Amino acid sequence: MKQRKTRQQKIIADLRRKLQTASNAATPLQTIPEKKIMPPIVRQQNSTLENTSAVDVNQYLINDLSKTVFLTGLIVLAEFFLFVLLKNQIFVLPKISF
Repeated sequence: MKQRKTRQQKIIADLRRKLQTASNAATPLQTIPEKKIMPPIVRQQNSTLENTSAVDVNQYLINDLSKTVFLTGLIVLAEFFLFVLLKNQIFVLPKISF
């Protein structure tokens, strides 16, 4: 957990800021160097990186979808199995009749 500043630390930091602004105001204006305009950087497109990331995403998607389809199919088969058992009265539950 980050420690909180004490009152003394706050006072010292405030005095340091005041001293820094006073020293900046006391110095004569300096000339600001002109900014050099850099040409835009042209990036080379790495089709292999894009393809591998797309393949990874597709692989995760395929894995997730296959698991979802498998579990959904398993649940539907279990419901159908219970329906057949209850319909043929192999398994009887009270208050349920078909």
